[in-house]
Amino acid sequence: MRTFFARLPLLAAAIAAAPICLTSAYAQDGLRQQAEWNRALQQALDQARAELRSDKPNEVAWGAFRAAEYRLFNLMPDLTAKLAAPPTGDDREVYAVRAALLDSAVRLDAAVPASVVRSYWNDFPVQSAILFAKATGARDGVLLDLLTSATECRWFALANLLVQWRPSGLAVSANGLVLNILTPIHLNLVVTVSEQGNAGSGGGAGGGVGDGIGINPAGFPPRATYRFESGPSAGVAVLSTGPRVLYYSRTVSYGWQFAVSEVYIGGPTGAERLRYVQAYAFPEHEPLDQVRQLGERYESARWEDDDALRRRIDDLRADMLQHYRDFLATLVARGRLTAADSQSLAQPAIDVRIVDARMDKSRPLPAIK
Repeated sequence: MRTFFARLPLLAAAIAAAPICLTSAYAQDGLRQQAEWNRALQQALDQARAELRSDKPNEVAWGAFRAAEYRLFNLMPDLTAKLAAPPTGDDREVYAVRAALLDSAVRLDAAVPASVVRSYWNDFPVQSAILFAKATGARDGVLLDLLTSATECRWFALANLLVQWRPSGLAVSANGLVLNILTPIHLNLVVTVSEQGNAGSGGGAGGGVGDGIGINPAGFPPRATYRFESGPSAGVAVLSTGPRVLYYSRTVSYGWQFAVSEVYIGGPTGAERLRYVQAYAFPEHEPLDQVRQLGERYESARWEDDDALRRRIDDLRADMLQHYRDFLATLVARGRLTAADSQSLAQPAIDVRIVDARMDKSRPLPAIK
C-alpha cells in the first residue's frame, strides 16, 4: 500500500504531461498537413503557370481552370495576358479556351482592361458584363459605344453599370449617357375602344428561351456556361442592380456535349429607357409614375365614328409628346442634356395600338398610323 501511495506523485505528473504530448502530436500533424498543402499548391502554381504560357489551346484552358480552382491570384498577370492574346486553333478550341479564360477571370475577380473585355462581348456577354464592373482603362467610352446597338439583357447590363457609376463629363457631351439611353426611343400608346368609352387595357411582359447544343473539345477542362436570367430563382445570382435588376446563372458541364440556351426578355421599351434616364439624372427621387407614363400610356376611347377616334388619338399623341418634351427641357435645365441633343430627341416615334373592346364589331375600326 505504501508503494502505491508513493507512486501517486509520479502518476499525477504523467497525467498532467499527457495533454502536452497530445497537443504536440496534433501540432506536428498540422504542420505536416500544412507542408503537404504548400507543396501541392506550389505544384499547382508551377503547372498552371506553365500551361497559361503555352501556345496550345487545351493546355491554356487547363491552366486557367487550375488558377481558378486553387485561387492562384499570383497568376493574374499571365491570365490577363492570355485573355488579350488567346492561342489559335480550330473554332471549337478557340471558343473553349476563351470560355475557360473568362470563367477564371470572373472567379478570381480580375481587373481586366475594358478594351480586352470588349473583344469577348459578342460571344460571352454575361462574363463580360461581370468583368466590366472592375475593368480598367477607358471603360465608360466602351460601354457607351456598346449601348447604342445593344438590346434585350445586354442593354440592361450595360445601362445598369453606366447609371450606377454616373460617369462624369459624359452626360452633356456629344455622346452623352442620356442621349445614348434615349436613342432610339419609341413611345407606346394603347387605346381601348368601346361603346361606353371606359374599358381599360393593361400592359404585359413576355419572355422566352432559345435552346441549342454546345460541344467541348476533347482534352479540355469542364466547361462553365453563363446565362442571363429573367428573374430570381434557386441557383441564380444578381448580376447588376438598377431600374431593372439583372440576374445570371453559371452551369458547369463535364461532358463533351451539353445544352446551351439564351433567355429573351424584350426591351428596352420607351418607358424603360425613360426610367433609366430618371435614375441617372434624378437619383435623389423615387421612381415616378408620370415618368413611366411618358413612355407607355394606356387610355380608353368611346366609339362614335372613324373621325372621332382619329381626333381622340391625335389629342393623346399631342399630350404625350408635350409631356415628353417638358421632360427633355427639365434634363437640359439640370445640365444632364444639351439643348442640341434635346432637339435631336424631340421627335420620338409614337407607336399606337388599338384594342377593340366593342360589343358590336360589325364595322371595322379605321387604320391608325
